[in-house]
Amino acid sequence: MEKNKVWFVDDLPRNRKAFRTHHKNHFAITLFSKPGAVLKRIRKRDYPDALLCDVFFYDTVKEAEWVENEIARLAKELKKTAIDMRLYDHTHAAGIDLMRSIHGHFVKEGRPRPAFPVYAYTSKGPFLLEQQDWKDISKWGAQVLLKNRVSVESERMEIEGDIQVNKEASRNLNRVFISHGKQKAILGQIKQLLRSRNFEPVVSVERESTAIPVPKKSLPGHALLRSKRYPCWRRRQIPRSGWETRQAK
Repeated sequence: MEKNKVWFVDDLPRNRKAFRTHHKNHFAITLFSKPGAVLKRIRKRDYPDALLCDVFFYDTVKEAEWVENEIARLAKELKKTAIDMRLYDHTHAAGIDLMRSIHGHFVKEGRPRPAFPVYAYTSKGPFLLEQQDWKDISKWGAQVLLKNRVSVESERMEIEGDIQVNKEASRNLNRVFISHGKQKAILGQIKQLLRSRNFEPVVSVERESTAIPVPKKSLPGHALLRSKRYPCWRRRQIPRSGWETRQAK
């Protein structure tokens, strides 16, 4: 099976090396140190399946390393200050607990992910959350949307776009119609199995019919004529040249 092409753009060699080490067994990775090199490929209509791009780029690797180390030091100090002030406490991370509960609800319904977009909408998260917290957010099927970092219009467009994509995906789910007899005990297991495979089960409804039975459909080479069971007609062999219906004498 051919691997998906993933491009990664970052000005730090150690970040590029780490990304390749972590993902080389799953993706066909191309590394870039400058955004301009990526743009040249795009303009030639050479596209990846996914693009991951760092945000900040500096003139030299030395400068980039210094900034990276300073940010890490300041973030560590900020987290220590938050802990000392009792601002950083997992008992306050009720949002992550909610995401876990929502995920659990849909797992019980036979769905691998929530049926609607879920966001970790946070402003303090980048400074206070541990790496495991970010893993949990992803595990519970949520996306990260940073609060007060983009314009209201951009934020709204992202949410509306995700909603539209989710609705289209839901409409494209394969539907499987299930008919059944009086034994309905296994229906729940069948529905759960289908939903786990991204199928939407549609169960038929048993209905009592008051319709009066009608005569058997005529077989090829026969016509319906008067009979004892059906006073008006009985079955009679007729020539191959066509059908003819004769009234019984």
